Amino acid sequence: MRVLTIRHDTDLEGLKNLLLDARLSSTRASATLDVLQATNPHIDLKDLPAGTVLFVPETSGFKASASVSVQRDALRDFEQLLRDALGKAADKLKAGNAARASERDAVAAVIKTAAVRRILGSDAELRKQVTEETKAFEEDQKQADQAEQAVAAASRAVLAKLSELSKLFG
Repeated sequence: MRVLTIRHDTDLEGLKNLLLDARLSSTRASATLDVLQATNPHIDLKDLPAGTVLFVPETSGFKASASVSVQRDALRDFEQLLRDALGKAADKLKAGNAARASERDAVAAVIKTAAVRRILGSDAELRKQVTEETKAFEEDQKQADQAEQAVAAASRAVLAKLSELSKLFG
């Protein structure tokens, strides 16, 4: 289905010039207009004020260049919606990762203080726990980086496939 928005007040003759293939016979032109009228029963094709929106079937006889594909517009809107949602998801992930990194940095700074180092020096079990947690912090950071990369790669892949699909609807 295609859509045509009338830009200037027009009548049936103006509509024919705008929308119909010039090579149509008068019989075929009349039949094509009948199809258009059946698709838009709520509109008087003899008197079309500016701003009127017509649904144009995807059948021969109509100039495709005079109207816009409904699928293409819907797909473009969906692509923008998806692009925005993926961008927001990536931003939230990055913000969460940054907050956790900041918390890890704060803990690491405390561990490096003289008082904590003295305690760790005198308690082997506590030192072992801190060492394990420090390794866990490093692994958390690696996972956070991998998650950001995965979201970015998935976003690129989804948008590339959507772009391919858009080309099909031209």
